Amino acid sequence: MRRLAAIVLWAIFGIFLSGNTECQYNKYELELRPAGQELERKLTCSRQGSQDDQPDQVRVFDTQQLEQISAQYSQRLTKPDAEIHTFKDKFLGTMPEDIGGAGRYLQLTSLMGSASVYSERFRGDADQAGQLDKSLKGVDQLVDYFVGWLTAELKDQPGLSRLLKFCDTQLRGDLHNLVVYLALAERLYSFDKKSSEEMGLRVVHYLVERGYFTMVQLPKLAGAFYRAQSDKQAPELMARLQRFLAGKLGIADSEPIPAALAFLSEAERAKKSLAAYLKTTPEYKKRWNKWSLEKKSRPEETPPDPLGLLGDLILGEIVRLDFSTNDQVSIRLHSGIQPYASNGKWVKASSLLEWLDLEIHAKSGLPTFAYAYWAEPDGKFQKKHFGNVVLKDEALAEYVLWRSGLTAQEGVEWDDFLKKLKPGPADKLLARLGEFRFSSEKNKPDAEADRPKLSETPLRLIGSGLVQEIEPKK
Repeated sequence: MRRLAAIVLWAIFGIFLSGNTECQYNKYELELRPAGQELERKLTCSRQGSQDDQPDQVRVFDTQQLEQISAQYSQRLTKPDAEIHTFKDKFLGTMPEDIGGAGRYLQLTSLMGSASVYSERFRGDADQAGQLDKSLKGVDQLVDYFVGWLTAELKDQPGLSRLLKFCDTQLRGDLHNLVVYLALAERLYSFDKKSSEEMGLRVVHYLVERGYFTMVQLPKLAGAFYRAQSDKQAPELMARLQRFLAGKLGIADSEPIPAALAFLSEAERAKKSLAAYLKTTPEYKKRWNKWSLEKKSRPEETPPDPLGLLGDLILGEIVRLDFSTNDQVSIRLHSGIQPYASNGKWVKASSLLEWLDLEIHAKSGLPTFAYAYWAEPDGKFQKKHFGNVVLKDEALAEYVLWRSGLTAQEGVEWDDFLKKLKPGPADKLLARLGEFRFSSEKNKPDAEADRPKLSETPLRLIGSGLVQEIEPKK
C-alpha cells in the first residue's frame, strides 16, 4: 500500500526517473536458539545492491553501523574487512538494538514444563497514536493554508464566508477521516490484502456520500487525472475544482463561474497564486530567514520554494511516505517444538520457525514485528504423576504463568502436592486436585468460603486434560 501510494503521488506531481538506477539495501539474517532463560543470537548482515535488472551483488556495509553492532556482541566471527559479517552472543531477556527496534525473550519453568515467548519489533515507529496525531495536525495545517489562500484571493467575493465555513468544518473533518481510512488500509495490507482493498473502496464511497463527486462522474474524473499527466495545465481538473468551489459559494451549476475564481483556470496560474500566498506565512518566513543566514557560507543554495511547504507537509507529516528502499530481515528460531501461536512459518523437517525476507519499514505504518509462543511439557514428570501428558501448548503456558505468580511459600506447597500425586483413575485425580488448599486458604471465615480458590486455575487446566481420558470410556 505504501509503494502504491508512492507511485500515484509520483504520477500526480509529474516526477519521472530515467537512466541507470541502483537499488541498495541491508540484508540481515538471524539465527535464534533458546538456551534456558537466555537466547543465543547469531546475526549475519551484508549490503546488497543491483544495477537495473542485474542480480543482487554484495556491496560495502556501513563501517559505523558495523562498529555499533560489534559493540553489542561478545563474538565477532568474521574479519572487519569481510563482505559478509557475522556476530554471536547470548542474551537474557532483552535483545540488542543491532538492527534497530526492540526484542524480548522470556522463558518460565515449572515441574510440569516450560513456556517461552519471543517477540521483536524491527525499527519503525511503535507510537501509532503519535503517528496519527501528526497526520491529523498536518491536515489541520493544510486546511489552514487553503483557507488563508482562498481568503486572500476571494476577499470581496459574495458567499466567501459560506465557502470558508465548509472548509473549516466539513472539509477539515472529511480529510481527518480520510487519513484514518488510509492509515487503516496501510496497516491492514500487511495482514489481509482484501481488507486493504475494501478500505480503498470505502474511501471512494465516503467521498461520494459526502458530495465531492458521484459514481457516474468517476470515469470522467479518472480521465481528467490521466490527461493531467501529459498536460501540466490540467484544464479539466481545474474546471471541476472551479465548479465545486463555486457551488460552495452558493452559485448554481446553471450559472457561470465567477471571475474571482479565474486564478484556478490553469494549474500553473493556481501554483503561482498559491506560492505568492505561502510566502506570506510564518512558516515560509522562517525558512527564508534560515536561508538568508546560511547563504553566505553556502552560496550555491537557492531560495526556499514556497510550494515546498506543501510537499513537506503532505509527504512528511500527513502521508509520511518513505521512498527509500526497505532493508530486509530473515529469522530462524530453533524452538525445537512447534509454537502454538506465531506469525512465522513452522518448518517441521527442521523443527524451526522462520520468517523470510521481511521488509523493515522505517517510518510510517505498523513496524515489522515477529512473535512466537511455545510451551514444552516435561513429559517424564507428567507421566510419572498423571499417567500421561495432560498439559501442553497454550494450556501449559497458562499453567506455567500461574505457577510463576505464586509466592515462594505457595510454590513450595504446590510443588510438594504435585510430587505426591500418583497415576490412577482420572476421576480420583480430579478429586485430589479439588481438595487441595494453600495454607493461607485454610480456616477462612465463612464469609470468604465461597470465594474462588487460588488453585482453581490448575484444577481447570489439568482437569481438562484428565477429562479427555474419562469421556471416551462413557
